[in-house]
Amino acid sequence: MPSSPSLSEDLPGLPPGPNETLQPPSAARHLENHPEHEAERTWKGPAPWWLMALTSFNRIIWGLTFMARFRLYSQLLYLQVHVTGGFIQNTRPFFEPYLAEKNAHLIHSSRDDPVQVSMVIDLFSVSFLVTEILTLLTLAWWGSFSDRYGRKRMLGIASIAQLLSCLMVLLVANYVQVLPGAYVYWFLIFDIIILGALGGTESEFVTVLAYLSDVSMGEKRSRLFTVVLGLVWAGSSIDVKLGDFVLQKTSSLLWVFYTAAALRIIHACLVWFILPESLTREQMHRTTVAHQETHLSTTSEPLPLLWFKRLFFFLKPLSMLFPEKVSPANSPVRRDWSLTILVAASATMVLVSSPLAVFQWFYALDKFGWEKLSNYIPLISNARIISLVLILLCKIYSLHKSDGQEATLSAHKLLNGSQGSRLLSTPDVSITSLFDLGVARLSVLVIIATYIILPLAPTETIFTLFSVLQTLGAGFYPVTNSLAFELYTGGIKRNGLVESGKFFATLHLVFIVVP
Repeated sequence: MPSSPSLSEDLPGLPPGPNETLQPPSAARHLENHPEHEAERTWKGPAPWWLMALTSFNRIIWGLTFMARFRLYSQLLYLQVHVTGGFIQNTRPFFEPYLAEKNAHLIHSSRDDPVQVSMVIDLFSVSFLVTEILTLLTLAWWGSFSDRYGRKRMLGIASIAQLLSCLMVLLVANYVQVLPGAYVYWFLIFDIIILGALGGTESEFVTVLAYLSDVSMGEKRSRLFTVVLGLVWAGSSIDVKLGDFVLQKTSSLLWVFYTAAALRIIHACLVWFILPESLTREQMHRTTVAHQETHLSTTSEPLPLLWFKRLFFFLKPLSMLFPEKVSPANSPVRRDWSLTILVAASATMVLVSSPLAVFQWFYALDKFGWEKLSNYIPLISNARIISLVLILLCKIYSLHKSDGQEATLSAHKLLNGSQGSRLLSTPDVSITSLFDLGVARLSVLVIIATYIILPLAPTETIFTLFSVLQTLGAGFYPVTNSLAFELYTGGIKRNGLVESGKFFATLHLVFIVVP
């Protein structure tokens, strides 16, 4: 006999009734008594492999245009230095193969012109600054948007933004001869603004993490995060070769962007028409109602405080990372600092490793020369893939298999109060979480040790070997993301409301602010 729906399921603010079964808050929990979930039992339903394929495909498209975009910007800005009467003359030699040889001296001089080099550096500096500022202001909002309106819609909007970016570059390159002087520069900046206003590439990545969290439980989540990161690096080893292939066949930079635009159209169609939604209508409705209630509660506050909060609205989501009060059985109320400490440790690693990684590339270039290290980048990418996909995943899989994937050291505790039942949970200390914590600690030690010994490398071979050893610490970021989400859902006190999109956006917001 089917069970009747309970009042607490329809109204998230009420405590569970006496005959209801309490379930831990989890973004992967789908209620089977709703007809819209029937498709989840088939291949058409939300599953991790959808995102694995799309993430690798998207990374290949992004990397396809990265170096080509730098070269194209360099040529376009060189043309700005040679403007006559506000209009650019004779621009096609830079883009048409049959005129390239005839004007080879112009192309060569564009690489050595200090004014042109300075303009390229200024453009990329402004682009980076604008993107970071806009991402800082909008990333958490787009993460919350994916919680309220679905992961599919957020990924679809991001795919359209990436397509518009390619089309904007093609527009400027094809009509550069009729655009007055500085308009070319500002059109390129506008391209960056489009991406930054949508949260940059970070918004797409955090939505992918949220999607994977929706369709996986704790014991599988860290493996999925690791696989996705490995696929991103696998795509980075393919995109350069694909870009070189297109350039060799066409001898034109514009054809690289035409190819990328065509692939972007395919990617957008796959997201909008094929990718299944991971959230149910009930989950999106609950998040929307909670968002509206929060907004209404803030409007009743004093005007000075209201204006202050609106001024620093982008910092409000950081409250999700603050320590929360917990009340274990027979213990006084205290604050759980686990999530805050983990985020602070991860941010410290980003703060230290990001500038050191940049310095590592320049150090190798200065000491050994680029000719001797021509295979350095693909070798490191392949080493990271091996470290993640073969070593880390095999260990996690064997550990899960031996322990039955279900072993836990502590469980949720139910306390009955005079006003009704309340679920006060302590986070599950699972074998998976302990293993992830061990991987994170080992990764930190590996990264610190390799950065210490890298300057001592006497030859380029030893330097490359040390760099390969450094990739053994590549598991730090996927496992810390998984651990942070496990702590967030384990200590949550929001009546089962899990805003995974907003959480991952807030987590990566910290990583953006720190460097």
